[in-house]
Amino acid sequence: MPSSHGGGHSGGGGHHGSGGFRSSGSKNSGPKFSRTKPFPGARRYYYINTMGVRRSFYYGGVPQKRSLASVIVPPLIFIIAGIVMATVMFAVIIPTKLKPSKCVFSGAFVSDADDLFTSEEENAMIDSFKAFYDKTGIEPYLYAFESHNLPAEYGTEINRKSMESYAYNIYVNTFSDEGHFMILYTETLDSSGNVQSWFWVDMAGNDTGNLIDDDAFDYFQDVMQRYLNASSISKGEAIARSFDESAKSIMKLPIFQIIYLSVFFLFFIGLPLFACISNAKDMKEMNEYCDYRDKNGGVDFTEPIPGMTSTSSVDTKSTDAVSSSEDDKPSSDDGSDLFD
Repeated sequence: MPSSHGGGHSGGGGHHGSGGFRSSGSKNSGPKFSRTKPFPGARRYYYINTMGVRRSFYYGGVPQKRSLASVIVPPLIFIIAGIVMATVMFAVIIPTKLKPSKCVFSGAFVSDADDLFTSEEENAMIDSFKAFYDKTGIEPYLYAFESHNLPAEYGTEINRKSMESYAYNIYVNTFSDEGHFMILYTETLDSSGNVQSWFWVDMAGNDTGNLIDDDAFDYFQDVMQRYLNASSISKGEAIARSFDESAKSIMKLPIFQIIYLSVFFLFFIGLPLFACISNAKDMKEMNEYCDYRDKNGGVDFTEPIPGMTSTSSVDTKSTDAVSSSEDDKPSSDDGSDLFD
């Protein structure tokens, strides 16, 4: 059923809402691998790749051949989960125009039996209401009346309770859907026809909630109050401008949500994707080494790590085996090892 967020009057008005979020993550570990930098407990392995280039890397365990699936599946699962979560988030966070089935277009826009607005003001509001509907899929509707014409069943005083009750009754008897955004506006005039005070409330269908939430209405209310209190423009122009500005704001993603989505994509998609690519490169290096080792007697090819003592888990037997045939191993043009 339709409900009201609030409204305003010639003395002001207020409404507020709040929200928050949090996220979490996890990590795993295994033997450390580095193509360029040594680390405590590492061995330096080397081999000759299929291009005849001498390669080396640092590893904290015994190299074993691994399948591509074993290194990319874990981060890939994380990426897929992130994509699913992102899809759900987009459906909730990204402003989406209301479907036509949720708001049956009436074209009524304005009902002003007491002629509170001039024809020029009505035309300005209708143009803005049409533009609002085109952008959001939500059809605005303004119902205006003089305060002394408030039906007796709603009381004799103009206040939020009486206005919201009257607005609710008008909504359910005018629209059969939950996709309209109605403004009930009233004025109290003196004997000379001058406006003494004005009051307004909204009544919005439940299906408008994804676009006109508390934050969106807070913005609309602030703009509406500011323009209605401005003496430089008519009340019709004030209402028209309020809808014009609100349409832009409603369909725009707030900056904090942009930041949230950016952080989400970084941690749940960007970093796992980087890990997936990095793991695949490490696996390729490891498998090339294992193929080379298996073709050359199955003995690990290790060598001392520059700047570290011989106790840094260097395989002396393997090193001796390597040094005996070192002259047969290709190297770079300047005689130094080639590294990534």
